[in-house]
Amino acid sequence: MRLTGTQLEQYRTDGWCTTEPILAPEECDAIVAEFESLSKQTLMLGHSEEGPLAYQPMLHATSPLLTRYIADPRLLEIMLQLVGPNVRMYWEQLVAKPPRARTELPWHQDDGYAPTDPPGYATCWLALDDVDERNGCIWVIPRSHVSGILQHRKSGPYFRSGIEAYAGEDKPAPAPLPKGGALLFSSLLLHRSGPNRTDRPRRAWIVQYCDAAARHGNTGEALDDRVWVARDGAFIREPYSERPIDVAGVFANWTPVD
Repeated sequence: MRLTGTQLEQYRTDGWCTTEPILAPEECDAIVAEFESLSKQTLMLGHSEEGPLAYQPMLHATSPLLTRYIADPRLLEIMLQLVGPNVRMYWEQLVAKPPRARTELPWHQDDGYAPTDPPGYATCWLALDDVDERNGCIWVIPRSHVSGILQHRKSGPYFRSGIEAYAGEDKPAPAPLPKGGALLFSSLLLHRSGPNRTDRPRRAWIVQYCDAAARHGNTGEALDDRVWVARDGAFIREPYSERPIDVAGVFANWTPVD
């Protein structure tokens, strides 16, 4: 699947765009079932009295199914447009807002949690359920990505907020999605999500991709533990990395987004 000229222009100008369904409903259900089978590796974020959300990061390392989907040509065709000819999968995570979960995510940039050098990578926020304003869709601030990395402050025990450092005047916009659809946005774009006020779940798989030459924004280390998914403009049939990712280390040092 390739972005249209209109979608690509919106992404470059506003920092985000949405797509029609990329995944079929049964594929979304299979991904949900895979994460449920890995439920022992779930972190609960938020206060229990507020209805916490479930967070499962970087489980592709133990799941052939998830590894297959992060290298799905339907996603990679888009990433070749947004990232370039050489692409690594930088980060992936499931975030589930159960029915009536009131935990909210503050305005932030993904680079405010997990920066790269140079800054800026592409986030693909895949809706595994129908997502709207009532059950906690993402809100974005168009064109906020042009401000660069903003200073973030701690916001409660789990999250960080960057809105205080933003001086732009663009108005927030919601990004509802059908099941299987995707919200694509720059890691420099300010975004947030609200509570789930419905009796429906709101589950999303967030998969992020960076230029293969990018380095860790804090340490300067090569990202050679992140899997190659495209090289010289061609898809890699069997994703690989130069060294295995330290899954235990990821869980010990997690920094949640969305």
